[in-house]
Amino acid sequence: MDSRSRSRTAELALATAGIVLTIALGVLSAQPWGDNYAYKDPGDYLMLAGFLAWAVAPYAYFILLPANTRKGESSLARLIVTILICGLGMYVVVDAVLIHPGAQSAMVFIFAALYQWAMIILYVLVTAILMRLKAKA
Repeated sequence: MDSRSRSRTAELALATAGIVLTIALGVLSAQPWGDNYAYKDPGDYLMLAGFLAWAVAPYAYFILLPANTRKGESSLARLIVTILICGLGMYVVVDAVLIHPGAQSAMVFIFAALYQWAMIILYVLVTAILMRLKAKA
């Protein structure tokens, strides 16, 4: 097993863990069981599914990335970015839901994904600029 496939396996494992953790904590914080008055209509479950789909979308991005890095892109750099973005996202969600729960803790599912997408866009832009500069040199 070469270093590229090991780093890709680590990326997939981290992104999958992020998806599972985010969905589990999202359902836990919504509490859609029992006699919760907020979940009397099936549309409420669709809204919960929509919020969770938004929350796991950054992790799905890393799963859907091609296995081979583009020419000139380092697999180690991509692994580090994956660790930073996925790890920070999981830390923020766990902190807001389990460690410091509050009335607005569920908003972390909206804003953590927003910040993760901002970091992903920044990573893609920096990579594109560096690859263009490398191609000109």
